[in-house]
Amino acid sequence: MNKFIEEKIKADWEIKRKPIVSVPWTDYKNSSPIQDLREFQKALGNLCGIFGNVIEMNENTMDLIVSSDEFIDYVPGGDTDDIIKLLWGYNNSSSTISRQPICKIANYLPDGRVIVKAHSRDTMPWYKDLEATVNP
Repeated sequence: MNKFIEEKIKADWEIKRKPIVSVPWTDYKNSSPIQDLREFQKALGNLCGIFGNVIEMNENTMDLIVSSDEFIDYVPGGDTDDIIKLLWGYNNSSSTISRQPICKIANYLPDGRVIVKAHSRDTMPWYKDLEATVNP
C-alpha cells in the first residue's frame, strides 16, 4: 500500500477516535451530554461494529452530566445510576449483560475526558475505544 494512503488512513482513524463536543458540558443549559454519549456509542459502532458499552470518566465529569438541564429533563431527581438507562443498549433483562452499557468512575482520567469502549464477550474479549473531549 502507498505510504501516503497508509498515513492518511491512520490520521483519519485518529481524528474519528477523538471527537470533541460542540457545546462544552460546563454549559449546563445548552449542552446535551446524554445525546453526546449516545453519539459516541454510535460512532464507535460505526468504526468497529459494536456500539460503545463501557464508558469511563472521572467524578467531576460525571457531575457535569448530572448537573445538565438535559439530564434533569430526562430524569427529574435522578442520580448517576440513571445515566445507563438513557444509553444505547440498556435493557432490564440480565440476559443481555454482555452488551449492557456501564459507566465507570476512572479517577485517573482528567476532567472533561471520556473514554468509550466496545467490549464483546461473544467470542474472544477485545476492546476498541474512542476518547472524547467534552470540555475543550
